[in-house]
Formats: sequence, structure tokens, C-alpha cells
Amino acid sequence: MATPHFAMVDIPLDGELRWGTRTAAALRDERTADLAGGLRVFYGPISRDIEETTRVSLATCAYDLLQTASLKRHLFTRVMTTPRRQRWFLLEAKNRLREVAHNQLDHTSAAVLAYHSPSSSHFRKALVEVSPAPADTDQERVLALLIERLSVHLTTAAPRIGRGVHQPVTLVIGQRPGPEDEPAVRSFRDSLLAREWPDSQAVGRQLGSTSGTGAEQRVSRERAAGTLFGVWAGRDRGGYRHPDFQFLPSGSVHNRLPELLDALARQPGLTKAADRSGWERAFWLYQPRGRLSAQALALRAASPEQVRADPERFSSLDTSARTPAEVFPTDPQAVIDLARDDATAQTPPDAPDVVSHG
Repeated sequence: MATPHFAMVDIPLDGELRWGTRTAAALRDERTADLAGGLRVFYGPISRDIEETTRVSLATCAYDLLQTASLKRHLFTRVMTTPRRQRWFLLEAKNRLREVAHNQLDHTSAAVLAYHSPSSSHFRKALVEVSPAPADTDQERVLALLIERLSVHLTTAAPRIGRGVHQPVTLVIGQRPGPEDEPAVRSFRDSLLAREWPDSQAVGRQLGSTSGTGAEQRVSRERAAGTLFGVWAGRDRGGYRHPDFQFLPSGSVHNRLPELLDALARQPGLTKAADRSGWERAFWLYQPRGRLSAQALALRAASPEQVRADPERFSSLDTSARTPAEVFPTDPQAVIDLARDDATAQTPPDAPDVVSHG
């Protein structure tokens, strides 16, 4: 299974709501503390994408928390007995907060991830990070502003938009499969080869070469240069095969393919050196991702004003998860962004891994 992530809403006292994901290991990074004070709520597990319904759940949880007396004390009371700025709490039923010692954070975060099913959309347990505000902060004014921001988010079209379909990654991309994974890997590979992707000679002729030897040599050079993508199918199955998502109707290669391959190579297991056969990259390209549904892409591209003005248009869009290979021909930037975000999620960040969504 893919590395589980927490979905996160970041509510700084002096900024807009931000959304992101964080691995359990990355929670320990104290450099992410907000010096001006703030609140973060973490809920998981997810694979790597945050669906709109998860954002609504996170915002609802934070909205309720900000109106509890215990949270207000923690948010505005500096604790002088500890050098740490961050304080951690386990959120349980009925908004009960139980403080978590920093040296117990790893154990607690792992327990929270294990407590939930990946398909669950209901809060039962969550982690809350509090960065206390400066002593001279106007508590009532700041709290009113934070609650207003969350209220605006919750009263937009998001709750009326249908639940998105999220299909998590089914194979651990970029890592050597264990014995228990081999049947799934073989089945997936065979299903892709059944698409009868063109071999080197066919692609060479498609690109303008006339002789068989010249066609293969040209295609080999293109693959080596990163301007063509192929997978090794074995000599008994035609040698290299070339997935069809990268070809335009004219037969030429999409001009943004090198950019996509470069983005994939930022993941340690998806470099050309690590993935000599190309199959790890093919598995990434052909696994459905909820973030690439028609509805998810439309919501990411739209402003909050556009969604509020015409919620029915967004709610009617297809929520089915789509593969990067399916989306790349019409929206290459969305796929390139996804590849880059996946790479970022695999590398412990020096700064908060958040995406502005104010």
C-alpha cells in the first residue's frame, strides 16, 4: 500500500486557510511552527490526494474546535515551562482534547492512522497542532475572524457538491514489490500489454523513418534522450512497447512528454536509472487518481466565486477517478503537477508542504 498521509487544514491567525498533506514522520518537524500562532488539524489516512469532502470535514472539525473553551486557552496561552512552541492534542469524540507529549507523537500519529479505514469519511480521531499566539493578541477579534473564514468555506458550494470517487494507489510505486505483490504486478502488466502498444519499428515508421533498422535506432535514441517513453515487454513480446497516451493524433510525440518524464524522475524510484524497464512509471501513469476526475480538475481551476455562482455545473461533473495517461493528452499540466506533488510528498520538506487555497 502507498505511504499513508494525513490530510491537513492549516489555519494561521494572520493568513488564509491552507490545505495540504503530511506524512506521520513529517509532523515532528518543529520548523513548521507558526510564529504568529495558528491551528492545524490532521486527519487520515489518505493516499496523496485531498478530496473536497475531506476539506469540508476538516473545516467542520476546526470550526467546532474554535468555539470550545479548552481550545481557546491552548491557542492563546503561552506555556513557559517548555521550549517547544508547538503543542499537540489528540481529538476524540465530543471535541475532547487530550494533550500528547512530543516524544509520544510518533506513536500517537501511527495509532490515529491505524484507527481509520482509508475509505472512511467520518472523524473519529484527529491530531491537532497548536502554535500559541503572542501574548498581546486580541483574542476575541482573531477568533471571530477565524470562525468567519471557516464559515465562508462551509457555506460555499462544497457541501452540495457530490462525493468524489477516490481510488487510492493500489501498488507501491517506485519500490521493489514483495512476494505478496507479484500476482498483482503481473496482472497489471499483462492488462497494459493487452492494449497492444506499438513496438519500436512501428513507432519509428510513425515518426518518419523508412528502414526497419533505422526506425529502431531512431526510437532508441529518442528513449535515451527522454523524448519518448517505452516499457520493456521482453523479446518474445516485441521488445520495447510505447504507451499510446504520449502520441498526438498526427502520430508525433506530445511536446510536453519530456517535462512529464522529468517530473516523474524527481521520485527516487522513477528515474531512468532506477526504472530501467519503464514499468514503474507505466504503473504510475495507468493507476486512477481521484485528483484527476473531471470534477476535481474543474474545482481546482475555478475560483470560489465561480463555484458559488454556479454550483450545479460543478456538481454535475463526473467524479470518476481517471489515470494520468487518460488526462495527459487534454490537460498535461494537471498530470505534470500531480507528478511533482507526488515527488514532494515522498521527500521530507524543509518547510510546510501546503497548498494555498484561500
